[in-house]
Amino acid sequence: MSVLVLADHDLGALSPATARVVHAVAELGPVEIPVAGEDIAAVAQSASTLAGVTKVLTAQGLFAADSLETLLSTLTVRYHYVVASAGSVGKDVIPRVAAKLDLMPVTDITAILGPNRF
Repeated sequence: MSVLVLADHDLGALSPATARVVHAVAELGPVEIPVAGEDIAAVAQSASTLAGVTKVLTAQGLFAADSLETLLSTLTVRYHYVVASAGSVGKDVIPRVAAKLDLMPVTDITAILGPNRF
């Protein structure tokens, strides 16, 4: 089972929340991180050094919530879990992706106890 963790970043720096999310979900399977935005080389490099990350996917350009939702929707078919931090981007994009895929998002998780227990 693989996990897609949306990179949370701002002003060219990876958010510490992303590292915490990766650490929390690492037991669920290999973790891949999409990094989308402008000037993301440093963010992608930081993401690649996180323990448990097997691949960093990059999408260069200007991404609003709608376009980021479209990008994630196309990627989700390869993953068992799609995860984001509870930051503004995650709270905006994850419900959009879930609605598009006709799925119910599980939000505000404080602990991962197993593949189906949060």
